[in-house]
Formats: sequence, structure tokens, C-alpha cells
Amino acid sequence: MEDDVVKESVIRNPEINGWPDVLERAVEEVGSPFRHVRVFAETDSTQDVARRERAEPGTLIVAGRQTRGRGRLGSAWADTASDGVAMTLILPREPGERLAFAAAVGVARAAESCLGRRITIKWPNDILVDRRKLAGILIEQTDTRALLGIGFNVAQTAWPDDLTDKAVSLTQLGVPILRIEVMCELIRALGDSLALDTEALMQDYAERDGLTGRTIRVQHEGRTYEGRVATVNPRDGLLLETERDGTVHLPAMTSRTDLGSGVVRNSAPVD
Repeated sequence: MEDDVVKESVIRNPEINGWPDVLERAVEEVGSPFRHVRVFAETDSTQDVARRERAEPGTLIVAGRQTRGRGRLGSAWADTASDGVAMTLILPREPGERLAFAAAVGVARAAESCLGRRITIKWPNDILVDRRKLAGILIEQTDTRALLGIGFNVAQTAWPDDLTDKAVSLTQLGVPILRIEVMCELIRALGDSLALDTEALMQDYAERDGLTGRTIRVQHEGRTYEGRVATVNPRDGLLLETERDGTVHLPAMTSRTDLGSGVVRNSAPVD
């Protein structure tokens, strides 16, 4: 594990010196789908590292800091200093809808373990507390692999003006916790959620669903749809009942939701 740490950056970021051993133990305890851990003190994006290095499925890539984190559909993920979690788990390619739901449930469970209360999932990729974004998910597919990126706000105490009312961290919610503790919670929760069968996943997601029954707008492939959400599930994605187009099936991988005026841009680190 020692060779996987970028040593030049570790000198400037002593917090992460113990991460490799702690994460390796967490991965060994959970087992599948985790196999290996790589820790970088600083990198452009854990998603980009996963693509460049073509690491095998089961590899977890963690960064002490991202300099060019990104979210879904071209949005950016705001990373203030070294205050959040940035990680990518490489998996065998699988249907995007199911993976999006399993990932959301896993991140939600980890957040609830840290907070001690139920949170909300805003399809397809936002983990919300009191309508503010605590964590986000980015899934990218290659021919053979799925790259599951997670950004989680841990110790931020201030945001850029355009994110002040949209993003929140565990620290701001009154939870003093180390980033390594959050990562271990994520590993445990994802190990469970990624193994759920479809029926169990649907039930688990439904308990946290923040959209069904609401009137929203969705951007998909250059079009904007507005209507009432009939259902959200890992088989069909989001089914939107519209006046103009009837019932529209919208996939998680290429859609963006809006709960009010204007299209919501994914608002905090990796979306």
C-alpha cells in the first residue's frame, strides 16, 4: 500500500499518511466488490485516475484532494481545500439504472450512519439533507467497466456564494467526524447495497425517495420535460407523467432534474 501514496503531496497533507492501512482493513472486512485500494494525496480527479490507469474491477481510488473534480453531464464538483471525500470504485460494467440506485442507497445509508437520521435521495444522484446537497454520485461507463465516483462533504464550513444555499457538510450539520471515518462507512454501506437484489433495492430506495408524486422538470438529451413523477425505480428509471408527451421514461445516466425554477446544476463536489 505504501507505494500507492503520492509521497510528495503527503508531506503537505500528513492527515492521509494512515489512510492506506485503515482503508485496506476496511476493504478486507467487507470483501466483494472491493479488492484493492490506491490512495493519492492530490490528483485531478479520481475518475480520471481510474480511466488513465485502467485499474481492475474492485479497485478503490481515493484522493486527499481533487483539483478538477467533476459531476454529471459536464458540471463541476466544488472541492474546498481538503475538506471532503473524493473516491472512485471500479466495477464490472452493468446496467446503469440499477447501479445508480444501488450507489445512491449505499451513500444514503453511510450518510445516515454518520448523521443518525434519515436523509433524502434526489434521483438520480444527489444525497440531500434539508434540501441541501451532502453528497453526489457520478457513474461513467467504459466498454468493460463502470466507474462509480462519490463526492461527500465532510468538513467544509463555507461555500462559494452560488452554493451557500445548495450545499452542506457534516461539520455544518453538527457532526464532527474525520474523512477516513466517512470513507469506512461508505465502504461498508456500498458493500451491502451493491449486493441487494432488485426488490430489496426498490424498497430501500423508496424509503428515501424525494421525487415520487412531485411536479418537476427534467432535462434529457436537449429537451426539457415537465410533469408529475409517477415512480422511480431501478428497472425503469424515472417515469414522468406529462401533459404534452404522455408518460416519459427518463434514464438516470443522461438526465438532470429540477425541483423549482430553472434547471438545477449539480451543486457540490462530484455529482
